[in-house]
Parts: sequence; structure tokens; C-alpha cells
Amino acid sequence: MAHDVFISYSSADKTAADAVCAAIEQEGARAWIAPRDIVPGASWGEAIIDAINASKLMIVVFSSSANSSNQVLREVERAVAKKVPIIPFRIENLLPSRSMEYFLSSSHWMDALTPPIEKHVQNLASTVKRLLSDPAALEALAGTRAPSGPERLPSGRRRLLLGAATAIGLLASGIGVWWFRLRGEAIDPTAIAVLPFRNLAQDKSIDYLSLAVPSELNTQLGRLTAVIVRPLDSVKQYKDRDWTPPDVAKALRVGTVVAGSFWRSEQQLRVSVDVIDSRQNRQVWAESFQVLLTELVSLLDRMVPKVAEALRLRLETKAGGDMLGTRNSEAYEQYLRGLSLAQQINDENNQSAIRFLKHAITLEPGFARAHAALAEAYVTRYWWNFSNDKEWLNLAEASAREAIKLDPSLPEAHNALGYAQEGKGRRADAVREYLASLRAGFHYMPALINVARFSFYMADFDRALKALDTIARIDPTNNVHIRKAMSYFFSGRLAESRRENQLAEKRARGVDQLTLVAFTWVWLKDLEAAERLLRRLEKEEPTALSIVEIRAWLYTARGKIAEARKQMEIIAKRDDFGNADGIATFYAIQGDREKAIEWLAKAVEGGAPNYAWYSSEFFKVARGDPRFEAVLKQLTDEYDPLRPELDKVVDAASR
Repeated sequence: MAHDVFISYSSADKTAADAVCAAIEQEGARAWIAPRDIVPGASWGEAIIDAINASKLMIVVFSSSANSSNQVLREVERAVAKKVPIIPFRIENLLPSRSMEYFLSSSHWMDALTPPIEKHVQNLASTVKRLLSDPAALEALAGTRAPSGPERLPSGRRRLLLGAATAIGLLASGIGVWWFRLRGEAIDPTAIAVLPFRNLAQDKSIDYLSLAVPSELNTQLGRLTAVIVRPLDSVKQYKDRDWTPPDVAKALRVGTVVAGSFWRSEQQLRVSVDVIDSRQNRQVWAESFQVLLTELVSLLDRMVPKVAEALRLRLETKAGGDMLGTRNSEAYEQYLRGLSLAQQINDENNQSAIRFLKHAITLEPGFARAHAALAEAYVTRYWWNFSNDKEWLNLAEASAREAIKLDPSLPEAHNALGYAQEGKGRRADAVREYLASLRAGFHYMPALINVARFSFYMADFDRALKALDTIARIDPTNNVHIRKAMSYFFSGRLAESRRENQLAEKRARGVDQLTLVAFTWVWLKDLEAAERLLRRLEKEEPTALSIVEIRAWLYTARGKIAEARKQMEIIAKRDDFGNADGIATFYAIQGDREKAIEWLAKAVEGGAPNYAWYSSEFFKVARGDPRFEAVLKQLTDEYDPLRPELDKVVDAASR
């Protein structure tokens, strides 16, 4: 009798296998299971071979018995040879043997580890039913199995992509290996994307590895200037999401993807990593690593060089050969936990990240990277408005200086120190640290963004635009159009500003981006567009503080001074130089020279950095006033000595 599904199992698991068979057949599919479907007198081996060959799908009831069963291994091997898609159905929490892993490492696993097992069996049966009703998805699932070595993918793979996406959606686990050469897309052959690793068992106790391991790979590979590694900020959107390589290639414009997955069995951790090369249209490398959960240093020590070798890159070894910064595995685990939380910014995660990082330092006081990460967490606490207490900036400065003392080559330490100094109003010191950060890593995105930002503040618009172009090359998901629109506006290139702001609006997400796009529309006198952004912000982020600022700009632009000043009164209650120079600008545009100069002097004294803004037409009412000119001179005296080094570093980073 014709059948759809072959059920492979160890005789010790016959009860579970029979339950799977019954559930699949209740859903309308036909299963083949031994010994039920072996005709009396027939050869057992021939019957099994014929049944596998005729199957559309294999279910492996995976347990310790199946893991050690030569019969199950032979059945799995036959299914792989015949390209029959396989779903391992894990009923015990253990890792596959090396022989079994060879065939199942990239299959899509489904687990039945928590009672009642009947719920998991029914879920499996429903998944099988949906897969059997979608031939493209089933065929794509068969194509996701990682080959044992480099293997060219068939040229017809593109037509399977939709089915592949469906298959992933049904199974919601595993890493698929589908790839094709994108035509007509601006793919950078030197660019690499290290995606969040997939937590196959959805084990919350180790979910931090999903971002922490890619972050470490990013950091180590990012030290090399021969390649461009997409920043973690641009790839973390793929965490816990189903994706296909074409989606990633199109969105991130990369020639190579590094993807991975992990699961645990008791105290053992198994991590699988794939490297996929779009230029050669093939998977170039795949390997699995198994360590104790307490041996994360050993895991990364082995993994990073292997991935670099697969990418044909030569890692730079630090003095002493310690690329991770510590040999203390417990401290390293605490560091990775803090690092993962720091990538998912909110108040609770920030506080937890600080606790983990402080614990890492307690365990290993000389761990420079932990000191740098702690400094970053402290400045995040202040700059993200989780707290207005400037003591966080003092803590950040102390931690950053300790990190730099231990390891002066850490770009993240210099960048965090720059943020701390900027928050304290020490503009020139901040710029020097951002430059030191960029010199330590020309592709280090936070420093490059800060250098572009200060180039704009200093009215060096050509340098700002050059830095923004470099940012776009390293991270095509970054909405550089916002700062480009502003740079073009203040340099008098209004048509280009309008074009860039249109692009910026299409990509704008979050409070800061929506706010800056709205500001630029006001400056370009497109008040209808600014109103559109205001309505969007009110809908998406109704508690955003910048809503009041946009209203003040709109009222001022329309000459509604009384209404504008009501909004300004609200803004003035916030103790921040960014608010003070905004109020100064409103007074200047409204024609009140005295108040404009008073508020601007207060802002600059507090650390406001935006010379481009203050020297623009916004403040024409104050020109010629000695007090105003003194404020501008204060900024130019600070900035002029920095300009040559900024030019030099931005030129180097743009190569």
C-alpha cells in the first residue's frame, strides 16, 4: 500500500513510535512502520529499503536507544542518500552521537521533552500534514540538510525559496542552507553577516548564547580590515525569526553568511556552525563543537579560528595569544550573559547586564573587555534616559579608564569613555576618545557614527558625508539618509537635502529617527510632511518627549509664537543641554536676541556641541553681538585643533 511517511525508531521506543504513527494517520496521511507493514515472508532489509525509497518524509523517534541503534543509523543514512527529508522527534534530552550528527546536524528537530507527550505528538502530526500538502515546502526541507563538505547547490534552488520559507515557518527550528547568487543586487563580496544563533530546544537558561556567540565572532572577525562584518545591530533583527538566505543577502548585501544553532543535553553543549558563500553558490564549511557548559572559553577558542579559516582569514593574535581576554570560564560566562542583555536595550536588561558584568570583574579583575562592557552599560543607563543621575557617567569613565589601562587597543573602551566625557560637557576630550576608538578599529561602527556626528557639529559637512558613506558601506541597514539630509541642508544644498529626507522617512524607525526627519522637514519648509511625521510619532510613540519639540518647531514656523512658547515652557523644565540649545534656537528664530543668547550660552557651557546649528541662519538675529561671537569662538577654539586628525582618520576608515 502506498505511504507518505516512514517512521524510524528503536524497538525500545515502540510505544512512542506507535503513538506517532496513529496521530499521523488520524490526520489523513499514511505511515509505514515496522513490523506492521512488512509483508509476511518478505525480506526485512528489502522491505525497509523499498519503504524508505517510496517515502516523502522520514520521522526519527530520537532517544538514547535510537542514538545507539545501528539499524536506525542505517535507515537515516539511506534517507539522506535518497534525499528524503527527515524530522528528528526527540523524546529524550540528549545530543546525537557523532555518527548520527553527521546526518542530522542540520535537520529541523522537534522536541517532546515536557509532558504531556501527546501534545507534542499531535503537533508533529499537524506539521506533517501541512508539509505533505505543500510539495515545494517538502522539497525545500529535503534541501536544508548540510552536506558533508563543500557542495554546489542546484541551479533550480531559487524556485524553492518560497517553499523553504514555508517549511521553516512550520518547524520553527533549525538552520536551513538555501542560497543562490543574487542578480541585480549590490552584493559586497567582502561582506560577512554573522546571524544570531538559533536555540533549537528553546532553552531559556542558555538563550543568551544566541546573541553572545555571534557578538564574539563579530568582534574577532571585525578586527580584520580585509573584510566587512555587518554590525550586530544590523543582524540581531533575525533573532528568533525565520529567514532565508535570499532575504539576508538582499537586506544586508553580503557575500557570505555565518549561521549557527545550539542545544544542550544536561551539562553538554553542542554548537553547529555553517558558512555559506553566495559567490560560489555553495555551502563552504560546516562543523559542530561539543563542550561542557562550563567550558565556553574553550568553545570560542576553537570556534573562532575555525570560522576564520573557513573564510580564508588570518586572525591577528594578541600578545600571549589571549583573544578572548580571559581564561576564566566562569567570568567569561558572566561577561557573555551581560553582553547579550546589553544588545537588547531596556531598563531591566540594562540593570541585569550591569550585575553580570560586575560579577565577571569580581571573578577576574584583570578582564579588560568586561570593564569596557560595563562602561558601555553605564553610559547606556544615562544616554537612554533610564536615569538622569550623572554619577553613571563617573562610573562609566572609571570603568573605561580601567579597561584602557589593561588593554589600550579596545575600541569599545575608548568609545564608552568618549560618551562619558560628552555627557559631562567635555566635547574635545570626547572627540579624542572617539578618534582613538576608530583608530583601534576602523570598522567599529559606534565610533564611526560618533565621528560622523561631530564632523557635522563642527560644520565639516564634506567629512561628515564621507563618514556617512563609509557607514552605509559597512552597514547598509543604517539610516544614514537622516544625517545626510541634515548635512545637505546646513551646507545650502536644499534639493539634495529633500531627496535624502524622503529616503530617510521611508526607513525611519523609533523616536530619534522620526524626530530628526520631522525637524528637517520643518527646516525645508515642508510643514505638511512634518505634520505627517508628528502624527506617526504620536501614534507609534505617544509618550515620546520629542513630540513637544516638533510642535514647538511647527508653531514657530507658522508664526504662532504664543503656542510655541507654551511648548518651550515644557521643554525648559528638562535639565539637558540638548533642550537648552533647542530653546535658544526657537528664541532666535522668533527674533528674541537676548533670550536666544542667554539660552545658547547656558547650553554651550553645559556641553552643547552643535556649532553647525548655531552658526546657521537660525541665529542670524544674534550675529555681531559680542556675547554670541564669544560662544562661537569657544567652540571653534576647541574644534580647530581636532580637524586635521579627524580628516586623517576618516580618510583611513573610508578606504
